[in-house]
Amino acid sequence: MNKIFTAALAAAALGFCLHGAYAATYAVEHNFCTKANCPDGSQPDAAPVADAAGNYYGTTVHGGSKDSGTIYRMSFNGTAWKSSVIHSFCLKTDCADGNAPQGGLVIDTAGNLYGMTTAGGYNDGGVVYELSPNGGKWTYTLLYKFCKKMSCPDGQHPYFASLSYQGAATGAAYDGTSPLYGTTQMGGANGGGVVFQLTPSGGAWTESTVHDFCALANCIDGGLPFAGVTVDGSGNIFGAATLGGVGIEEDCCGVLFELKHGAHWTYTSLHNFCSDAVGEVCLDGQGAIGAPMLDAMGNIYGTTGLGGSYNEGTVYKVVPNGDKSKLTTLYSFCPKTNCPDGALPWAGALAMDASGTCTGRPRKAVRAAARSSRSAAPS
Repeated sequence: MNKIFTAALAAAALGFCLHGAYAATYAVEHNFCTKANCPDGSQPDAAPVADAAGNYYGTTVHGGSKDSGTIYRMSFNGTAWKSSVIHSFCLKTDCADGNAPQGGLVIDTAGNLYGMTTAGGYNDGGVVYELSPNGGKWTYTLLYKFCKKMSCPDGQHPYFASLSYQGAATGAAYDGTSPLYGTTQMGGANGGGVVFQLTPSGGAWTESTVHDFCALANCIDGGLPFAGVTVDGSGNIFGAATLGGVGIEEDCCGVLFELKHGAHWTYTSLHNFCSDAVGEVCLDGQGAIGAPMLDAMGNIYGTTGLGGSYNEGTVYKVVPNGDKSKLTTLYSFCPKTNCPDGALPWAGALAMDASGTCTGRPRKAVRAAARSSRSAAPS
């Protein structure tokens, strides 16, 4: 039962950093869209999460009873894995309950699931939801609808983003009562997206903006944060914006940032991608789309969808030290013909084991999408 599950439960090539690769056995445990109109879900974009009993939960962008996405469960019966849909989206008029969940899930100590949808809700701006086990059934609760006001100052469209919480970077389980944090790619005071906080109180959830991107001239604080944030044990937030910063040209090429927790949130740019460039090739990476990962020492690891020595993406490490932080490129993808090592780790979040080995998932087939993100959000 020692299986490695990925977003599609059938991973592309794996990339490794730090201490090299280890042997692994690959097996397909479920093929999505096995029936007409895909009632079992289609296009799982995010990695699943596990509960204490070893069940896995994830999302699909399409499929389900309304072809607007699903939440699925993978359970092991002793000999094989079984997939079941525990929720289909867009069951209410105008998809008031959400549509197209592109991000992953958070699970709390009681087994409740939390996630977001890219669309649906007010003005089709996306929602935050909770799904709670109730005997053999699951109860859906809408926690928040984005884009409640004109121009969406509270944020709009959390593309590929998953929620996070204080202590998530340490591997601690979510307690179900502390604030949740995330990003939206669009909306906010300047239209460049936001980092938001969702706080429970008395059975209700209140949303507040932690940071509005593009608050500085030429978006040097970043813009269009795709894939959520990571929160350390002290409540400090770390994330990456795909565009903006101080790169080789205006509106390029992304920022790694920290928001320090305190009486007021303090924003610091830890690294401007494309600070090290040869011509138009960003040797230190370009387009950091995946949420960063922290190790026990507080070092930050992540991937960029482009850049590096071969312009096929990178794995990087940053030792945080405010605006004097230093980035080291651990690996540049695609040094060989036909990219046997993989390429373009687009939205490629990393994981680290106890020995310090990192794993991730490059995606060669997304070059056009990664490059076009500079001018348009994905549909």
